[in-house]
Amino acid sequence: MVDSPAQAPVRSRGAVAFLALGLALTVPGCPREPRAGRPLGDPPGAPVRPNVVLVSIDTLRADHVNAWGYEARRTTPNLDHLANWGVLFENYITAAPWTTPAHLSLFTSLGPSTHGMTTSFLQMWGDLARGSGFFRLPAERVTLAEVLRDHGWKTGAFTAGGPLDPKLGFEQGFERYETTMYKLDDDNMGEMFDWVHESAGEPFFLFWHTFEVHSPYLQPRFVGDVLPASTAREVRDGTERIARMPLGEIWPGPSSRQRHAHVALLESQGAYTAEVCTALYDGGIRSADDWLGRLLDTLREEGIYDNTIIVVTSDHGEELADRNPQNFHNVHGHVLYDWMIRVPLVIKPAGRAREGKRVAGVVRTIDVAPTLLDLLSITDGGSTMQGASLRPLWEGGDAPPREAITEASSRTYERKSIRDDRYKYIVTIDAETVARLGRSYLPAQPKVEELYDVVADPGERRNLIPSRRDARSRANQMYARLRAAIGHTPGRVEPVQLDEATLRQLEALGYVGD
Repeated sequence: MVDSPAQAPVRSRGAVAFLALGLALTVPGCPREPRAGRPLGDPPGAPVRPNVVLVSIDTLRADHVNAWGYEARRTTPNLDHLANWGVLFENYITAAPWTTPAHLSLFTSLGPSTHGMTTSFLQMWGDLARGSGFFRLPAERVTLAEVLRDHGWKTGAFTAGGPLDPKLGFEQGFERYETTMYKLDDDNMGEMFDWVHESAGEPFFLFWHTFEVHSPYLQPRFVGDVLPASTAREVRDGTERIARMPLGEIWPGPSSRQRHAHVALLESQGAYTAEVCTALYDGGIRSADDWLGRLLDTLREEGIYDNTIIVVTSDHGEELADRNPQNFHNVHGHVLYDWMIRVPLVIKPAGRAREGKRVAGVVRTIDVAPTLLDLLSITDGGSTMQGASLRPLWEGGDAPPREAITEASSRTYERKSIRDDRYKYIVTIDAETVARLGRSYLPAQPKVEELYDVVADPGERRNLIPSRRDARSRANQMYARLRAAIGHTPGRVEPVQLDEATLRQLEALGYVGD
C-alpha cells in the first residue's frame, strides 16, 4: 500500500533511540551479528541477500563536496568517509537538471525523452490554470523499486514529495511511500530509522530523498564566514526562527511564506548576496551530511552496514552566480554546464572489503539501476533499461567509454547536451519550435550550439565552434549522435490530478506560481 500525504497513517516517531549517536564523523564500529538478508522460506545456507540504500540529496552539486575537491568549507565528512570505503565517480552526469525527470531516469534507467516526463512544472502550472492537469509515468514503465519488490526485497521510500509526489509515478514498486522529508528533523528521520529497524531482518530497499540543500537555505552554520559578527548573529537567529515555522504556515498557502520570509530577512540585513547564499547552501550540505552520518550509524547499530549496498547521489546542482551574478538563489533547471549537471555519485558495495577507488570516466543517471541489479545478481529486471552496469569500471572489466545525454526542460525553450570525457556539445531549441514540435524534437540544422573542451576549459567559458577549425566537424558528429539517441517517438505519459497540498508544496519550492 502507498501512503500519500493525505492518507498516511500516524506512526510513532521513535526519535530518542538515535539522538545519542551525535553528529561526529562516522567511523567503522563493532556491529552486531548481521540481521539482514534471508527472507522467511529460504532454505538454510541460502546466500544472504544485501540491502540497498539509495540516497538522493536534492540540488547538491559535486564541486561543493570535499571529496570532489571543495576546499572553502568542511561540508561532507560522512560522504567523504563513505567514498573512502566505496567507489567515487568523478564525472557522474545527471539526465536532467531538475528534480522530476532526473529521478524518473534514476528509477527507470531511461532518458527523459524515452520515459516521457519532459513537460516542465511551469508549463503544467499553466495547463492547470486552463483546466488541464499534470502527467505521470505510465504504469507499464518498470522501475527499480518494482524489480526489487518482485524479487523479494521490502521497499520503502522517504521523500520530500512535491516534484517526487507518488502520483507522478514514483510510488511504483514501493510498499510504503512517505513525503515528509522537505527539511530534516528528529521526527521525520525518526520515522525512517524506525522503518530500518523494523525491516532489518529481511532484505530491504530504502530510498531516501530530501530538500535539505534546496532553497530555502535554512542552515546558517557558515554565515559567520562572510558576514560581520553582529549581522551574522541576526541572520542566524532569524533563519533559525524561520526554519521553525510549522509546515501549515509553509503550505498550503498563497506562496512559500518560509522562502519569501527568508529572502526578506536577508534583504533587511543587506545579506541577500551570492556569498551569503553560498554559505547558507553549504550549511544545508553539511546538515544533510550530518543526517547521512546518523543513517550510516543506524545501519551499523542494526548490524547490517556491511551487508548493505549504499548509493549516495543527487539530481542536479544549483547556480551560485557562476555565470549571471544575479542568479544565486533557487536557480536551476535551465543550463547544462557542469556545475549544474555534474553531481556526486558514491557506491559502497556490500561486504567488508574496502574499495576506496575513483572512476574518472563519464557515467550517467541511467547507469545506477543496472549497476544495482548487477550487484544483486538480478538478470531479468533490466530488459527495458538504457543504461549499463558501472561495476566493470571499478573491477577492471571491459567497459567502453560512455557519453552522457542531459535534457533541460524546465523553461519554455529546450536545451540538450551530450558529453564525453573531453568535450560537451549543447544545443538550444527556441520556445516556438518546442511549442509546435515537442520537447524531443531536434532539427536537422540547429541554430544555437555550443562546444566546450571540459578538460582544458572546465568553466565552459570558451565556445569552440566560432574559434577552432576542427570544432565544426566535432560538433556535427556529436549532434548526430545526440539526434540518434533521442530521435524516436517520445515516451508516453498519462494525465493525473494532484491534490491542493501537493501543488502548494511545489509552489513553496519555487517550481510554480512565482
